[in-house]
Amino acid sequence: MALKGSKRVHVATHGEKGETVTVLACVNASGTNFIPPMILYKGKNRKDIWGDGLPPGSIFEMTPKGYITVESFCKFIEHFNRHRLPGKALLILDGHKSAEYSRATRNSNAISTSPLFT
Repeated sequence: MALKGSKRVHVATHGEKGETVTVLACVNASGTNFIPPMILYKGKNRKDIWGDGLPPGSIFEMTPKGYITVESFCKFIEHFNRHRLPGKALLILDGHKSAEYSRATRNSNAISTSPLFT
């Protein structure tokens, strides 16, 4: 990530070219508040350098395939609850396991839903 128009962009890459990286990002409907992203890298061994240059408050995790898992989603919900505005929240989830992810939000003050066709 870098500012638009940057002439030098420093990148910390992970794995071989073409590896999967997943970014979980949230913003409110008015665009005035965003949750720092959570980045999911493929692999087992985490290196702190992969977090260099991320927006303040961002976190990153390792998953077997670089895709979201129920465990990583639960960590994201904790991250979400630390950074979101007070009150109720509506999460719109996109994915084939969204029912499992919806169960993960039970103990938070968030309501989750999934679009019919994702």
